[in-house]
Amino acid sequence: MSLSTLAFSACSAVKPVSNDLEVSVHGVNYTADTFSYVVRNPADKSDKGTGELIDPFAAGGTVCCYQLPKQWKAGIQINIDITKWLQKKENNKLQEVKEQYLVEVPRYVNGTPGELWVMRNPDGSIGAISSNYQPNHPL
Repeated sequence: MSLSTLAFSACSAVKPVSNDLEVSVHGVNYTADTFSYVVRNPADKSDKGTGELIDPFAAGGTVCCYQLPKQWKAGIQINIDITKWLQKKENNKLQEVKEQYLVEVPRYVNGTPGELWVMRNPDGSIGAISSNYQPNHPL
């Protein structure tokens, strides 16, 4: 094998530089109803997503992972599928409600992608933010 073939073979093993960064995912629930979420990349139909179950007025753990662009730009979107359970009815069964959201990620805090926080806000709306600080952390 020639020296030039070895050099070419070594270069082909180098991974291409990615414009994305893997970040951890967390959920925060500011409502009285338990909910679960799954986040997916709307541009990648093979993305099975990641998520967790969040109790009322609580936060979840840390789950892996979501790809965010290293450089923020307007129009970064995330699919968030949620399931929530409403208060029990007379038959003592919980009512399950499934909803899908397409949310836009606001400008990164400090200009760099941080962990992805999925939030169920007090009014029941769904949002997301990328930050290495908890959503209610005073900057």
